[in-house]
Amino acid sequence: MKIELSFEEILSVLADNYNIPSLRVTQVDENTIKIAKPLLIVSPSVKVSIMDVSDNDIIIHQNKLTTAATKILDFFGSNINTSVVSMADDRITIHLKQIPQLAKVLEKVNLENIRFTNDSVVLNLSAVHPLKFKTNLS
Repeated sequence: MKIELSFEEILSVLADNYNIPSLRVTQVDENTIKIAKPLLIVSPSVKVSIMDVSDNDIIIHQNKLTTAATKILDFFGSNINTSVVSMADDRITIHLKQIPQLAKVLEKVNLENIRFTNDSVVLNLSAVHPLKFKTNLS
């Protein structure tokens, strides 16, 4: 199963529900996006790459950060539940099964991989148990 979400839709949800200010997201390659915060003089940015998806954990690599981008991530980092996200050096691991809103979903499907297109993120999922259909065909 494939689910595709546009960057625009994701950014809108973040702005409307989590008070995260406007960001600009651009695809670098299939595994990497660049996230920038447009400011008047400079636009601090960070490149984020999906390194691996394993057992419904997402392992992300981030490039060396500018001072402004580090401050932004530090702010969000202080508001992140450490059972959901663990950080080490330039790696961030997101434990999806620890997110209450996703726990039930992940009982039914596994996240196989994530890739980026020019304007969206694509999630590939597989069923945990094959679906069985009953039919009344003779």
